[in-house]
Amino acid sequence: FGLTQIAIGHLNVATAFLVSIVAGNGLNVGILYQSRFFEERSRGAPAAEAIRRSVVATWQPTVIAALAAAASYGSLLATDFRAFRDFGAIAANGMVLCWIVKTLMVPPLLVLLELAMPDARAGRPLRRFEMAYGKPFARLATIAPRVVLAASVLVALAGTAATARYVARDPLDYDTRTMETSDPNGAEPRSFLRENREA
Repeated sequence: FGLTQIAIGHLNVATAFLVSIVAGNGLNVGILYQSRFFEERSRGAPAAEAIRRSVVATWQPTVIAALAAAASYGSLLATDFRAFRDFGAIAANGMVLCWIVKTLMVPPLLVLLELAMPDARAGRPLRRFEMAYGKPFARLATIAPRVVLAASVLVALAGTAATARYVARDPLDYDTRTMETSDPNGAEPRSFLRENREA
């Protein structure tokens, strides 16, 4: 949002709520680093080695995910609607910055976590941090990797076809006059604004 102030100059109703979206998506990077760290510690790896492995194994997938999210948001830059363009610029930059900050910040925080958690120092399994909901998916990927691959390809193709159909139809209404009041004198909107100011 500091970059937003410099590059765009303001926030509006359509972009101010992005703090929740950017922060929410940005948390995922730290969660993945932390999860990998707990996995390594539960296997008995020393803290320093567990942090090294978590960074080495996690930085590349997370940067790909962050760049993919940034590209998705960045696609809004192609629209003519200024609020969407601002939305895309803020969210795309936010995802990249969140990845940079989390990658630099999480390893030192994990070191501090070691000092506060005896279970982590002992290398025992940290069961309260396990994500049981992911086990069926991990098992399926191990048992039937070709099925998972085929399903992923089908979903990607279906998404591509749906996107192409959506773009071809161009359902966005670029005529902002359709949002104007039907009252020729504008009395109703003025009354609404006056009542809200008094409230």
